[in-house]
Amino acid sequence: MRGFIITSCLFIALLICVFLNYNYINTVHSTMHEMVAQLSSEPSEYNDSLIKELQKYWDKKSTIISISVSFREIDDLTNTIDSLAAANQQNDCTQFAIQKELVENAINAVIRLEQFSIKNIL
Repeated sequence: MRGFIITSCLFIALLICVFLNYNYINTVHSTMHEMVAQLSSEPSEYNDSLIKELQKYWDKKSTIISISVSFREIDDLTNTIDSLAAANQQNDCTQFAIQKELVENAINAVIRLEQFSIKNIL
């Protein structure tokens, strides 16, 4: 009976950790999408400060997120944010629009495997 109680407690602790992880990653996902949405559609000095804020935010959060998200997704998002900053500094409208879209896709990739769904279980 003691083994069942210990196993039940560990299972409940695991479920709590999964739920907290999901909430944390979902919060980071939403915040980063809001930050990207604030960017204008063309390169500007205003975008420069927002991109630096985005990079700073991602650097702080990526360490904890790396516990459950693979390095590939984390590295991809880091690289696309850097590419977005470079396109903004070069005033390249086409590359800026492309990189902005790639950043949004990379943010979605980070949360993709953290969502509760049957596909992720199988």
